[in-house]
Amino acid sequence: MSDPKIRIRRSSTPNKVPTITQLELGELAINTYDGKLYLEQDQGAAGVGNTVVRVNPWNVGLGTTAYNISFTSGKVGIGTTVAQYHLDVGGNINFTGNLTQDGAAFTSGVTVKDEGSSLSTQATTLNFVGNGVAATGNGAEKTITVTAGSGPTGPTGATGAQGAVGAQGASATGAQGATGPSGSTGAQGAQGAQGASGGGGGGGGASVSVGSNPPSSPNGGDLWWDSDVGELFIYYSDTDSNQWVETSGGSETVTVSDNAPSSPNHGDLWWESDTGQLKIYYNDGDSAQWVDANAGVLSSLTVWQTNSTGINTTSNVGIGTTTADAALTVRGNVKVTGISTFTGDVNVGTSQASGVILTSPNGTKYRLIVANDGTLSTTAA
Repeated sequence: MSDPKIRIRRSSTPNKVPTITQLELGELAINTYDGKLYLEQDQGAAGVGNTVVRVNPWNVGLGTTAYNISFTSGKVGIGTTVAQYHLDVGGNINFTGNLTQDGAAFTSGVTVKDEGSSLSTQATTLNFVGNGVAATGNGAEKTITVTAGSGPTGPTGATGAQGAVGAQGASATGAQGATGPSGSTGAQGAQGAQGASGGGGGGGGASVSVGSNPPSSPNGGDLWWDSDVGELFIYYSDTDSNQWVETSGGSETVTVSDNAPSSPNHGDLWWESDTGQLKIYYNDGDSAQWVDANAGVLSSLTVWQTNSTGINTTSNVGIGTTTADAALTVRGNVKVTGISTFTGDVNVGTSQASGVILTSPNGTKYRLIVANDGTLSTTAA
């Protein structure tokens, strides 16, 4: 016979969205005109009511509108499976026309200044020269090291004052007057002070690291790209603590795999490909775990079949348990109001306290006991 058809709540009215009173938790609704799928969301927090959300918050045109693509929320990735921005392209981009940012033309140049005065705009290359500059590094990251240099030589001290001229010798008739003593030489001028040592070149600035683990000994403003999850973090220091925080403020992702993804965030979706179930990572304030997005309703329907004998399944059925190790596994009491027919052995109890209880027409209860030698006996229950 043909496969059974499961229909869900639907409408063909354009732009019609179901209300929370029209949907049960776990129930789906589809607008066949718009091609949109909806479900009711229960955030489970105090003061937060249920709401109806779209499961496919994007549209792709067909036929004559094949290139009309619109995204009402979320992120778009091209060449990457982990989109971190509204448009995240993993590869080269070729475009014609102008690139604008906030309505103004965008340029990729860098303005270089010397003591506040602009030397060049839209520079694409910085050239460091001098004996005190050394560049090291592998790959795209380079480290520029500027060592301290010697300060300029201090100015020459002033020349000492000229010594005073000696006094004229007294005149005498006859003998030649003695020559007056020579004036003393002026003191040597003081040595000019040594000029201050030239300061080392400034080199402050945030560092950028790429790796699976955060860098050690970070400083405020440092950036770290977590290559495992494709997230950008900034090291932020507030008045109480220091920590790495996400620059995008959130990272809800969708993963398709047999096993649960590692390091999930609240709101992440995981399609368990080996069972065909959609799960959401949910944090209720006390704990965080993966929960079924469809509350288990769809998964229970997929294993049942119908034929001339009624509803049947080829899998084990568990009642009161999540681990059915027999065709029918019941954890708890069983009440049967009709006749039960068994084609195999029936094991009921292993001691006198757990034997089969029989009720006579007058209401008296008897316990059926099987002795070790195989004989049967009854006792009042």
